[in-house]
Amino acid sequence: MNKKIIFIICLAFALSMLLCACGGVSNTDTETNTETETNTETETETDTETDTATESETEAETETNTDTPSNEIEYTITVIDYTGKPISSRAFVQMYKDGEPVGNMTKTTDGVATISLEKGDYTFDLTYQDNNLIYDENECVVTAKKPSKEILLYNIPNEDKQTIFPYDEKTDEQYEYEAGFVTEGANKVAIDKKSYYIFRPTRGGVYKFGYICDVAINIGYYGGTHNVFAEKDSSVENEDGTFEIEVLDSSVSTGTGGTATYVIGVKSLATDTCFLTIERTGDASKPIQEIDYVAKEVPSAISKYNYLNCDLVDLDVTDAELTVVYNENDGYYHLGTEDGVIVLVRITSSSKYIDSFKQMCDYTGLFKIFTDENGNALRRETYNSFFEKYASKCDSAGVTPLTKELEYVIKNVMEQCGWYYGDSNIFKEPNTIVPGANGVFDIIEGAVIEGITEENAWLFACCTLVENDKGGEDSKIVVADVVDAPASLVKIDANETLYFKSLQGRIATLTIKNAQGVKVVVLGEEYVADEKGTIEITLYPQTQTATDEETGEETEITIIEFEIVSISEEKQDIEFTYSTFVG
Repeated sequence: MNKKIIFIICLAFALSMLLCACGGVSNTDTETNTETETNTETETETDTETDTATESETEAETETNTDTPSNEIEYTITVIDYTGKPISSRAFVQMYKDGEPVGNMTKTTDGVATISLEKGDYTFDLTYQDNNLIYDENECVVTAKKPSKEILLYNIPNEDKQTIFPYDEKTDEQYEYEAGFVTEGANKVAIDKKSYYIFRPTRGGVYKFGYICDVAINIGYYGGTHNVFAEKDSSVENEDGTFEIEVLDSSVSTGTGGTATYVIGVKSLATDTCFLTIERTGDASKPIQEIDYVAKEVPSAISKYNYLNCDLVDLDVTDAELTVVYNENDGYYHLGTEDGVIVLVRITSSSKYIDSFKQMCDYTGLFKIFTDENGNALRRETYNSFFEKYASKCDSAGVTPLTKELEYVIKNVMEQCGWYYGDSNIFKEPNTIVPGANGVFDIIEGAVIEGITEENAWLFACCTLVENDKGGEDSKIVVADVVDAPASLVKIDANETLYFKSLQGRIATLTIKNAQGVKVVVLGEEYVADEKGTIEITLYPQTQTATDEETGEETEITIIEFEIVSISEEKQDIEFTYSTFVG
């Protein structure tokens, strides 16, 4: 056998024996190691269990702390405007506990302030920039159960009142009512079953009217006018109980034209107060027409009426039987019937109630603003030039015949000025002044004259000619004391003498046409008509002595005196012109 092979076999045997010997030691060690590993694992498991228990206890403690009530919660204050939205302007909230301030003021962000405080009941107040707004301090309370609160800023109430005239559907009549004013924003208003408020805008635009209340409220629009009435309300346009109106820029006055007023009704049987909201949602669109109303046809023969043997007597507008009738043939109104005496209007002379229309034109505008159903001014008619033109045709007494055009203008001016209604009513007794306390005089307002109907009220400046009898049984004396008496139509009866006396110390020219049936007597000298039927003479003033009946003092005056004597057997009309000039 090969020596190498034998060596290898021996070496393998030796290694085998050695491994067997080592195997016994390894078993012991293995058992020890296993036991150690087991103990280690046990200790590790025990530590793990301990750690797990510790974590569980920590979690248990955490869960226990979460369930424990906290000492602080968040209180939220929201400040809103009339639209119901949080205000965008800056505001501050100060909280109070039992009347004592808690912490510092908190600034709102977009109208909201969030404040963390110990649980409890608190009051608060607000500080903001707009001094025209207020809030209900009684509402400024938050509690742990109700930690959130909305506070509405609303307008300061205006104590002013204005008389309006609502329409009562039950009695079919209008009555007086003292209405308060409301403005843009939220307005806290009182409701007495049905109340009225007036909105007078400061700018044109589209306005939305609504309300804030816990119960249902009925609001209505009663029309817009420059003289305040309250007719039947319009139906509410929107399903949410709101409505909109458009106020033109022309309806908001910057001068003497007057701003349109809008009557809003508020009705409820369930509450006595609510917030009436007025929101401007857009701009107005329509322009206004300015019209200078010019007289189309002025009577050309106004001057034929003079007062040589007649007096001007104002119409009695309290007379329930007063009627005027328009005569299409001459274009004038007549008293009673179309053939009655012509009705005259005082244009440059004063009536019982107002100064002359001419004088009013000199100091102010006479106009009418025509509106749509929302009270928006569509056009403005000014009548100054109209009355100026009529004034230029007036006779010495400042009157002119009543025409259709005059009726139209007078009624418009009267309605615009509100002369027949409320505080502007011109049909009043004069005010009286009586001594008061501490030397101060009191003014007692004159009572409104009763019995004047709207149908006749517009005749307040009208009058008629009524014959007088100043000279005795068979004659009439007429004092003509004007500087320039225009042409006049004189009525003279058969065998009648008219005596004329002017206190103007001036030379005068007397012209009478159609004078075949009369003669003129001046200082005993008679003048009769020429072949053309005209008498024309020059009259010179005479000096006379006048005696004061009370003092007995004598004064020299210059007068012009003459007579017109009828030599006809029947009544006739003559055209009479008496003009003076400085001599």
